[in-house]
Amino acid sequence: MKATTRLIHSVPVDELTGSISVPIYQTATYVQEAPGINKGYDYGRTNNPTRHALEK
Repeated sequence: MKATTRLIHSVPVDELTGSISVPIYQTATYVQEAPGINKGYDYGRTNNPTRHALEK
């Protein structure tokens, strides 16, 4: 397989929805349980699920 084909096949299935393509999360901020306590994402410009999937 070419590099682009391998890249497409390496994208993980979205655990929340079962989607086989990475959803685009366009939100800027995420709910936090308390200041500094979040589920891995707090502000879209610093980190977000779409970018995380691409980096993996």
